[in-house]
Amino acid sequence: ARSLLYNTQASLGDIQISLAQLRNTLSLLLGQSPGDVIAVLSSSSQVPETPAQIALGMPQDLIRRRPDIRQAERRLAAQSALVGFAITDLYPTFTLGGSIGFGSTDTDGNDLSDILNSDTRSWNLGAGFNWNVFNYGRIKGNIRLQDALFQQLMIDYQNTVLNAQAEIESAIIAYLVSQKQLGWYIKSEQAARNAVDIANTQYDDGLVDFNTVVTNLLTLRTQQDLLASSRGQVAVNLVGVFKALGGGWEIHAGRTADQLIPDETKDIMRKRTKYWDGVLE
Repeated sequence: ARSLLYNTQASLGDIQISLAQLRNTLSLLLGQSPGDVIAVLSSSSQVPETPAQIALGMPQDLIRRRPDIRQAERRLAAQSALVGFAITDLYPTFTLGGSIGFGSTDTDGNDLSDILNSDTRSWNLGAGFNWNVFNYGRIKGNIRLQDALFQQLMIDYQNTVLNAQAEIESAIIAYLVSQKQLGWYIKSEQAARNAVDIANTQYDDGLVDFNTVVTNLLTLRTQQDLLASSRGQVAVNLVGVFKALGGGWEIHAGRTADQLIPDETKDIMRKRTKYWDGVLE
């Protein structure tokens, strides 16, 4: 029994080290000091409860939410514009230009009363025409190049969407399976707890020796560890689902861009320059 106690106490050191490392990693991701993160995490020591159902939304919502899909779509749109721009080089361009001015006939420069006189007015009008007809081969080659780049980005966009769908399917399956596993671990932990109670009763009645009690306690501890890990894995898998879905839309729904900036950051930006007036409300 003492050996079991000491081994359990020794294992707490590894858990404390992992906890400190995870806190520091979380503080880095949030841009905060480790002390601030500890204050937030200390408010709750339980594994967050996961919802029974998840609102996945429509497929078009996924395209709007995932930043990698939106990035690939914008790159594709930009390349499409470059294809159209390259095609315009096949056609001639026309330019029109003109100017109008006034002058003074006073050579001494003391009297400028006649500067707006119609007799001193001058104007110029011109037109231009340009057609790169002798660069047809180069223009056609550039169009092919831009279209080939567009096709490459089209494939990248399709692969990005397929990869997103695969990530979502994998994340959902992992979450659902982990929920089922949690149910079995709960039953297994309860069965181990009942076995400990029975062993204690039998030991009190002199039916079994204390080794039987210790063995059942070891089994219970193992099942409790598995149950705690399973609860944590369910929460982690739920985070994976939200991440695959482009999570965060519930928090930022209906909020403008300036509302996403903390007030402290707004104050710093206003003090640094006055040109944020009217933008950061």
